[in-house]
Amino acid sequence: MKNCKRGAILIGLVGAVIGLVAFGVFNSVIHWAGSTEFCGSFCHSMDYVYAAYHQGQHAKTPSGVTAGCSDCHLKYGSTHEINGFQYIGMLIHKGTSGSKSFFGEVAGHMNTYDKQKAMAPELSKDVQEYMKSTGFSNCRGCHNLAKMKNDKNPDVAAFHAEFVKDTSVNCIECHKTAGHDYTGLNTQADADAVNAGKPRPSVAAEAAAAAAASSEAAGKSVELIVFAAASMTETLNAIAQDYSAENPGVTFRFNFDSSGTLKTQIQEGADCDVFISAGQKQMNQLDSTASADVNTEGLDFVDSDSRVDLLENKVVLCVPEGSDKGIDSFDALAEHLKAQDILFCMGNSDVPVGQYTQKILAYYQLDEAALAAAGVITYGSNVKEVTTQVTEGSVDAGVVYCTDAYSAGLTPVDEATKEMCGQVIYPAAVMKNALHAEAAKEFLAYLRTDKAATVFESVGFTAL
Repeated sequence: MKNCKRGAILIGLVGAVIGLVAFGVFNSVIHWAGSTEFCGSFCHSMDYVYAAYHQGQHAKTPSGVTAGCSDCHLKYGSTHEINGFQYIGMLIHKGTSGSKSFFGEVAGHMNTYDKQKAMAPELSKDVQEYMKSTGFSNCRGCHNLAKMKNDKNPDVAAFHAEFVKDTSVNCIECHKTAGHDYTGLNTQADADAVNAGKPRPSVAAEAAAAAAASSEAAGKSVELIVFAAASMTETLNAIAQDYSAENPGVTFRFNFDSSGTLKTQIQEGADCDVFISAGQKQMNQLDSTASADVNTEGLDFVDSDSRVDLLENKVVLCVPEGSDKGIDSFDALAEHLKAQDILFCMGNSDVPVGQYTQKILAYYQLDEAALAAAGVITYGSNVKEVTTQVTEGSVDAGVVYCTDAYSAGLTPVDEATKEMCGQVIYPAAVMKNALHAEAAKEFLAYLRTDKAATVFESVGFTAL
């Protein structure tokens, strides 16, 4: 009997120890999950709200005392003296709140900046309703309202003293930005910068735009930054000379490359006033009004109101001068590729001319991957590189634009039909982050004049 009692006591003690350890671990995890650091570091869906917290008064009080997420959002969070039942209640509230955020992230309800931003008003309303139901005890737990003073308004102390008598008074109505200030959080980059303690990128962009507008208004010189497909190198340089002659003080900085490369540079924050792409895809990937099937990242760089279809080009087949391979048409090219007895050059898959070429290969039911593996296909990073390889005789044939063939002195042997690769349309638009938006719109309008069309059409473009 004594051994049984001792065993029971021992089991009870072990159980008690295990219970205490389990409660300690649970308590620590719940407290950690309710900390401000957890919300900012682990709850990635809270980037927008967390950035607004950093801009609020609670995160940067003059006294150095800060209020964290749990102080305002959890029952008894700001109360320093609570009883055991209240403490258990606070842990349960922490657990349920954390679980709701976690499952919201997993389920995809608020796992992105845009979703969190859209839900912010609803979340704010829910918090206000909760705080009102507790008589704003979270606010009162930290602030002794009756003792508050204000040097500029001595009556503030008495004003707050009246609030002590009425626990239904909504503190947030007057102190809207105390906990969260959403001012200027226009993009994910803004939220990331604030959370990292850095200036918001949009602030710098707005300041630069304001400075640019001021300079334009004062009649100072303007340098337009134009990102354009490599196939436009010769024509845009010629047009820019004419435009600068007619508009003293306007100069240009051109960036000519593949449309895919230019799109990536814009996406990564490069300064750009006007973007002219050799394909709709790259422009659509930056345009918030385009289909989500194309603009899969939800990017918003294009001033959609300024967007126009500027030009049409033609996809052509070229061979080196004096070639004796008998490649005089796309049909002949297809036969040689099937026989694998030539070296053919095309643009990379992220380059519009490469994408048009892929459609031509598919039209002839040719396997690009197999041909590349067999060493029959070589690639160029933009249309200029493909043109150069054909001109130098490094390859037996290449697919380029009509305009590039003209500029390089090549005579096309065949022109792709609409059925082979569709139309080659060049869209153009002013960017939303343009440093000189008004000047950019004026230049874009000039590109649609008869004078500019003459230059474009001289090398094979069709003005639209």
